[in-house]
Amino acid sequence: MKGKLLLTFGSILFFFACSSGFLENDSIKPLSTSPVIGNVGVYSGSLLTNRFVESGIVILDSKVRLSVQKRKFDKGTLKKYNDKVIDKKDYLKIVDSIDVKPTYYRVKLSDEIGFIESMNAKQNKALINYLRVTKNNVLLSELFIYFSEEHSSKIDNAKEVYLLNSREGAYSLEVLGYENTREIIEFSQGVNFGFDFKEFCWKENYKKEPVIASFKKLNGSCPGSTKSDPEKVKSKDAFDKI
Repeated sequence: MKGKLLLTFGSILFFFACSSGFLENDSIKPLSTSPVIGNVGVYSGSLLTNRFVESGIVILDSKVRLSVQKRKFDKGTLKKYNDKVIDKKDYLKIVDSIDVKPTYYRVKLSDEIGFIESMNAKQNKALINYLRVTKNNVLLSELFIYFSEEHSSKIDNAKEVYLLNSREGAYSLEVLGYENTREIIEFSQGVNFGFDFKEFCWKENYKKEPVIASFKKLNGSCPGSTKSDPEKVKSKDAFDKI
């Protein structure tokens, strides 16, 4: 009986840890490639491998606000980082006897409304049509990234950080400082070692065309009357009901 109670109590603790975010890092997927926020593609994951094949990127109307959180490496994130590093001399270590630990950034797409507006704009019409047909693409919406001191000091002193199309087919970080400074930092200047994705939710616009309405977590539910299948948002014509 005691064994059963211990097992039940352990299960409760595990569920509580998952629901409260204690195991948050486990939801961030390691990849062999280095895509960035704003990339659209097909994600497939298993216990052994995680794979993301890029289909395209969203052409932004204007820059989009990002959320940036600085975090200390733990053993889990450190392993993910070191697995991505090509040169062993760039490996990071956590020394228990030293209180100062290496840090990384959790970068998330915070202005989802602005990003969705760009997705539905004219310049992304071909991408939206592609997403309607394939139905299995996702958006890379979050990543863990490590920068050297040269770039991290600029991010640490930032007032705001944005995602922008710095050139055709590519994204960069725009870092705005409190003293009206502006820096462009390329994702390639850091090491991306963890990723998370969102799926699309659709609605019908005034032209009765399916458009992106919101995002949802992988395998999650779409909010309100939005649908994960773009074909299910089409309203029937009055003549079809007769």
